[in-house]
Amino acid sequence: MIAIAGIIKFNFTDDDIYVSNKDGEVVKYDASEPDEMVYASEVMLKLFSMKTANDFMVNVPETGSTCKLVDLADMGSQKVAKGSYTAGEERGMVMLDYMNITTVNLADPMSQIYFVAPFAVSNQGSGVFYYMGLFAQDVEKMSIKHVDSFFMGDRVVVENIRSLGREVQVEIKVHSDGQAMAAAPADRQELEIKVGQEGFIR
Repeated sequence: MIAIAGIIKFNFTDDDIYVSNKDGEVVKYDASEPDEMVYASEVMLKLFSMKTANDFMVNVPETGSTCKLVDLADMGSQKVAKGSYTAGEERGMVMLDYMNITTVNLADPMSQIYFVAPFAVSNQGSGVFYYMGLFAQDVEKMSIKHVDSFFMGDRVVVENIRSLGREVQVEIKVHSDGQAMAAAPADRQELEIKVGQEGFIR
């Protein structure tokens, strides 16, 4: 994992926290209006040290629906930000592996920061579908936009992510031919994914 300062902070002091007020003004935590604290996103606060009413939203692939990440949890060896979604009769959960957030060099880091993060989608079916998500963090507006998703497979295990300029290399484990899906994946694969500001380049 490549962790870049300014993307994720795990030292949660008031001096590090900024608030985006309803009128768009960004101020220090202790200078913000008390009645606005209620609307802050816990996930945005804990992962990005941003006290803002803007939520971390993930576009759920193949559904046209979005999912708000509302909780942090341990899922076995993974630490995830998760939330539930509904798309028609389909109901499911999105789990974003925030320990594998990795920045990519696409923009001026003073105004906008691009990063990738793996996330899984689980619905009423038997599969757990893994994607690489591309996100843009707007520093001034204290918001995150989900730009694009890249499908990696069903019940894969992400081993490592490396950012090489405008390319992301991802090492995953997948199930071999004939291997039961209930078993831990055994075959190693490396994905090389090109990325631009508009999304992943197929």
